Amino acid sequence: KTVFSSISLKNNVIQCLGNLEIEATIHSPVVEHLGIELEIRNEEGIPVSYASSSPMQGKLLHIKIGQNTFVLHLKSLNLASGRYFLYLWLIKPWVSTYDQLPEPLSFEVNTCDPFSTGFDFKQSYRRGNVFHEMEIEKQD
Repeated sequence: KTVFSSISLKNNVIQCLGNLEIEATIHSPVVEHLGIELEIRNEEGIPVSYASSSPMQGKLLHIKIGQNTFVLHLKSLNLASGRYFLYLWLIKPWVSTYDQLPEPLSFEVNTCDPFSTGFDFKQSYRRGNVFHEMEIEKQD
């Protein structure tokens, strides 16, 4: 059976707008073409973000016989400061789940002050977990 043989975070503390890197090693007895799905959940266990190599991005990983190591890069995470939990699945899209983490990995967003105003946007404020830049245009 094709399974994750190890998964680790290269950085378990990131800054606001930071990148998260995950190293995943997959062991396979056969050649496969599979996807990786991931979900980020907040401190309350509520899903706040999703990504996948496939089906979302349409990129299947070529898995050779033996050990296969990949580094996943999640870029520019717009997350409020606080602790998050990362869930991963190894899948054949629309067919089968090959493996999943028995326990989530955790990471922390240290401070979230993306506009340098002195305001740390925190999960604990319960105003959301993801921020967006707002532009306001006056209409006369």
